[in-house]
Amino acid sequence: MVDVPHKIISWAGSIASRAGHGQGTGDIATDEPDFVTLPFTGGALAEIRAFNEWTVGLCDSLEKIGIDALPARCKEMAMRIALIVALAQDGEATLISETPARWAIAYVKFSMEQTVSLLKMRVSGSEYERDKKEFLQAIRDAGAQGVAKGEMAKTPPFSKHKRRDMMEIMGALAESNLIARAKQPASGRKGGRPKEIWVAIEKSSG
Repeated sequence: MVDVPHKIISWAGSIASRAGHGQGTGDIATDEPDFVTLPFTGGALAEIRAFNEWTVGLCDSLEKIGIDALPARCKEMAMRIALIVALAQDGEATLISETPARWAIAYVKFSMEQTVSLLKMRVSGSEYERDKKEFLQAIRDAGAQGVAKGEMAKTPPFSKHKRRDMMEIMGALAESNLIARAKQPASGRKGGRPKEIWVAIEKSSG
């Protein structure tokens, strides 16, 4: 068994005494707690304000994918963590300075960026699957006439996408053996070059 370091025992005693308790005792759940306020220094508040501007910008950028509310409480989280850091560094602290504020901001910012990155991948993946289904249904609805490759840029739902994205989706459907290229003979007596089309591959019943 390892003894608790004296520094930690001293720190715990400082925190307990500030709350008006003897060491090893704590608040009773039914009693009103004794509040001790630690104000932020001017420098720490400047750091928090700058971080809040970053948060607002992040919220704005996430609005188009519907997760703009996610970072809304970043400022509050950073301020709470800054309080924890300040007291962890010094149990007798009376102010929250720039150092704990910067540490808390860096922690919240890193955590939020990681979370946003993962959610973006999830949202992007679900949107991609939705677009694939929409393309496939449109091609199936076209039946034997198919969808002319040269007319896709002006035909919904294909026209909603950039050409590169559109062809990426079509390629994924083709690789999955859901659609295939075909040639449609030119109409009329004069004939002409056959038209290249995309058609849906019928599922075998067997």
